[in-house]
Formats: sequence, C-alpha cells, structure tokens
Amino acid sequence: MSVESMATDPYEVVLNDLRAKKAQIEQAISAIEAIRGGTPSGSYLTAASVAPTGQNSDIDSPGAFLGMSIVDAAKKLLAAKRQPLRNPDIAAAFKRGGLAMNSKDAVNTIGSVLTRRANDVGDLVKVDRGTWGLKEWYPNRSFKKGVPVEKGEVVARPLLSDEEFLGDSRMLSLDQLAKLKAAGMTEEELRAMPKDEADQYLDLLS
Repeated sequence: MSVESMATDPYEVVLNDLRAKKAQIEQAISAIEAIRGGTPSGSYLTAASVAPTGQNSDIDSPGAFLGMSIVDAAKKLLAAKRQPLRNPDIAAAFKRGGLAMNSKDAVNTIGSVLTRRANDVGDLVKVDRGTWGLKEWYPNRSFKKGVPVEKGEVVARPLLSDEEFLGDSRMLSLDQLAKLKAAGMTEEELRAMPKDEADQYLDLLS
C-alpha cells in the first residue's frame, strides 16, 4: 500500500497501531512470566531476549565493572540480564567486565559475598543453590537467610552448635568456628554457608 493510500485509509492506521501494541504486550507478558516465582528456566531466556540491547551491550563492554564492588557489580549484571545467574556465570562476566579479584577461587568468593549480602540486606536473593536474583523480581516470596520461602510458611532453624555439620556435611573445627564468629558471622549465617565457602572465607581472614 502506498503512503498516499495509507494516509486515506483509517483501517490501516488502526491496524498498525494495534500491531505495535500487540508486540509490546507480548514482550511484557514474556518478561512477567519469566520473573515470577517457580517459572521454568527456559522462560528466563525469553526475558533476557526482550531486555534492552543497550543494557546488555553496556555490561559486556571491557570496563563495565571496573572499580565496582562485587555486590554492586552483581546487582548491575542481574538488572541488565533480567534472569537469575549462577556463581560461575557471574565470575565470567566480572572477568570480561574488568572487575579485578585477587582471590584464588573467584567463584567461591562471589558466593560468600553474595550470601552475606542476601542475609544482611536482602536485595540479592538465592533462588537456588549458587544461583542469584534480585529481590524485586519476587514480590510475593519471602527469603530467609538466602532461602526462598512462600508467604505464610514458617521456617524453624535450630541454633548451630560448635561442631554442627554445615551444608555439605563436613565439619569445621572449633578454632575455625571461633574465627568466623569473631569476624561477625552469626550462627544462622554459618549454618547456611557451605563448607567450601567457609574455607574460602577463612582464607580471606588469614
């Protein structure tokens, strides 16, 4: 149809407007389905596909995370990707983005730092083992110490004894527990921290 005929055809104008709105609505539906609790992982890819191109290109640039803290960089990365990410994926993105980490095991260090942030502040949440998202994505879910809990569900946790088993069923020594507690970690934080992350944190304290 020529430009002249489109200008005189009111139906074509209405149809073009409806087509544009349809595309916007479909994108909004895909994004909402992807970020609501309990959505299959395949939908997260759909959400990522409708994220603005400018955001993703920004975080993929060599200096995207230069000079940032682990927490701030993680929040920026998650906000741009709009999907939960695992510790190795976050570590790889940090490396590409220029975030310098002196740790021998960047993956475990990221997990430890984000676990502490989830416990202390709660703007970052652990949606699965070693997998992180933003709390704002889950308005109808409550996260206790990094663990997702549906509203109305009460979670009771016994206190950690000095030789209680941690996440992967290996124990810390009394001296190691004392060091972590002296660094300000609570008993519930110690209980939630896997053994490998605890070892990494102890290395940082040494």
